[in-house]
Amino acid sequence: MQFTSVSLDDVATAVVSLPNKSSALDPIPVPVLKAVSDLLAPFLTYMLNISVSSGRVPAAFKDSFVTPVI
Repeated sequence: MQFTSVSLDDVATAVVSLPNKSSALDPIPVPVLKAVSDLLAPFLTYMLNISVSSGRVPAAFKDSFVTPVI
């Protein structure tokens, strides 16, 4: 499978379209992330592209918080 790089516009659009809810594991609340997305988007784009090109995912991205629904 071949992955393609994401662009700055792709990342900026994805951040802006996030729902305004956060997970217990999110270090930055989504409304704050949206407010500073113009500053963070270049760094997020770089980080995502390095992860895809190297085939590695940071260990911190592998955590999850699961709430069972009965």
